[in-house]
Amino acid sequence: MNTPNLPDPSLYPQLQLPHSPLPGQTAPLPTAAVANPSEGMIQEALAKLEDIQLPDGSSIWPPAPGWWIGVLLLLVIVYLSGKFLYKKQQQRRRRQRYTQGLLNELAGIQRHWQKQQNIISTTARLSTLLRQFSLLLFTREEAAAISLPMCFKRIEDKLKLRGFCSRYSVLFEDLAYQDPLLELDMQEKKQLGQLIDALVAELPRVFKQGIRDV
Repeated sequence: MNTPNLPDPSLYPQLQLPHSPLPGQTAPLPTAAVANPSEGMIQEALAKLEDIQLPDGSSIWPPAPGWWIGVLLLLVIVYLSGKFLYKKQQQRRRRQRYTQGLLNELAGIQRHWQKQQNIISTTARLSTLLRQFSLLLFTREEAAAISLPMCFKRIEDKLKLRGFCSRYSVLFEDLAYQDPLLELDMQEKKQLGQLIDALVAELPRVFKQGIRDV
């Protein structure tokens, strides 16, 4: 029987198997178990590690062109809105001053009426006052182009004063253009005097409604 040729174990130490210990000896530890790295080696290895670098986030500055356009439009809107509101406020203040002047004139007419009891002169002053009030509701050209009764009718339509024109039309159709020294009979004086009293009492409400509606 031929014995196979085996390699010499001393030439290949990596192929050597651990042999059984002799009596009274301990078995040798594997090479990997003996190689215990020191603390310094661990720290050195950790020192070579680098921090995780996160990508930079997007910056809000400088803004994109769209933002500049949006800000510009916003500023334009704020400017125009402020200008519009300022003009409306100025117009409202002028109307308030104008209406206050009409109310002051009406108070003077009322004092004149109570003192003089002159129907024709009081009616003439009231017609002038209503002409001035119509300038608050219509343009100057519109107010100048219509007759006094028509002006009265347009005031009624503008402010939705139902029956206002028909109640006082007799004062302004012919009477406002008569001679202040014209004598009226007692019945006419009583009827027209009651109309003047009612009109003088109603006009402040009409003036205040006019400033709200224009």
